Amino acid sequence: MRAVVIIPTYNEADNIQRFLTQVRQDAPNLDILVVDDNSPDGTSQIAKEVADQLGQIKVMSRTGKRGYAAASRDAMQTAITDGYEAIATMDADFSHDPTVLKQLVSRVSENTALVIGSRYVAGGQVTNWSI
Repeated sequence: MRAVVIIPTYNEADNIQRFLTQVRQDAPNLDILVVDDNSPDGTSQIAKEVADQLGQIKVMSRTGKRGYAAASRDAMQTAITDGYEAIATMDADFSHDPTVLKQLVSRVSENTALVIGSRYVAGGQVTNWSI
């Protein structure tokens, strides 16, 4: 099954290299699509450099700050057009744990149409992240 994780970004220069490396380590068979809204801190350029090093990473650089929802929508449309069968979304600030990606995507391959990971259900949590 072809699967991609979409990562909308804006000013994630401090996190993006470490996050992409962690995703690649935890889910080596997933493709990654970073969607950056023209971050002034250089997030897009760092993501492109990491993509060159790690592979299976595309960076969609958008003009202006058009928002998380629009970034997610544009990336999902691209993923559907590119023939992905499973699409995950995550934030680059480590509020979403990359170690669960493989498990979530495997549930989709078991004929489940939608899988949701949540910190608000029994057993769900975010560690080392203050609200």
